[in-house]
Amino acid sequence: MALALSHAKFLQKDHAYHRARYNCSLSNADSRLSWAKNSVLVTVVDDFFDFASSEEEQVNLIQLFEKWDVDVNTVCCSEAVKIIFSALRSTICEIGEKSSKRQGRNVKDNIIKTWSDSLQSMFAEAEWSRTKTIPTIDDYMQTASVSFGFEPIILSTIYLLGPKLSDDVAENKELNYLLKTVNICGRLLNDIQSFKRESEQGKLNAVVLHMIHGNGIVTVEDAIDKIKGVIEENIRELRRLVLQEKGSVVPRDCKDLYWKTMKATYLFYDKNDGYSLNEMFSTVNAVMKDPIILNELLVDSKQSLCVMP
Repeated sequence: MALALSHAKFLQKDHAYHRARYNCSLSNADSRLSWAKNSVLVTVVDDFFDFASSEEEQVNLIQLFEKWDVDVNTVCCSEAVKIIFSALRSTICEIGEKSSKRQGRNVKDNIIKTWSDSLQSMFAEAEWSRTKTIPTIDDYMQTASVSFGFEPIILSTIYLLGPKLSDDVAENKELNYLLKTVNICGRLLNDIQSFKRESEQGKLNAVVLHMIHGNGIVTVEDAIDKIKGVIEENIRELRRLVLQEKGSVVPRDCKDLYWKTMKATYLFYDKNDGYSLNEMFSTVNAVMKDPIILNELLVDSKQSLCVMP
């Protein structure tokens, strides 16, 4: 959690820099930055509700979102709450300001609502753990798919992609359906890879619930096979929605973001929980730190061309 809070502090300080460069022309770099920042924040907040906060701190954070315009130096019950809320608020305000040029209006309130919904869902999960409540699988998915956090990540990014989205389109059932399919896939992919660790922490997930509600008949393998089937169904449905043209009101660029998010999530949870997989760290380090050797790229490119039919 200490590392997560350091990320939140960085986002809080980084806000001043990006405000200074805000007058520069907007580009898709803004949408990529929004996706990355909100992904980090979702991770921080998820850990906060999972194991790094008290019930008082969780309620405090939710109340701060409801009040919004507050003095963090006087109303936060802990330093962790202060850091997280400040990072969230500065990031949301920054995206809201940038959206004014893309959308012709400030969509800050829309983004606040998506974050508020996610916080409420995370709190509901924390309450299940505190009270040892066993929800039905349907109740779990309704809550846990929202707490996975894709809504604030994707919606914040969509507003900066370029196409204008009216409130009617942003609240259209097509966009909601796209979000629902991605949420289900993301949550279930996560649950398959993290159920052992989360079970040890006393946290529920889809694998455990299928076994509990299976009356002792459903094994781990049975539960995972069933969940994989649900994932595949939703991936096919997401592909259909993205490729659909007739009757679609959502711009293709926006729909593509859902598909790309799905692909990134599939990679992240392909073999293990991406947060703890050494291979994932190696991939990130290769992208961020390792130098690009142009000659090797040219050789690889020529070899690829030679084997093409």
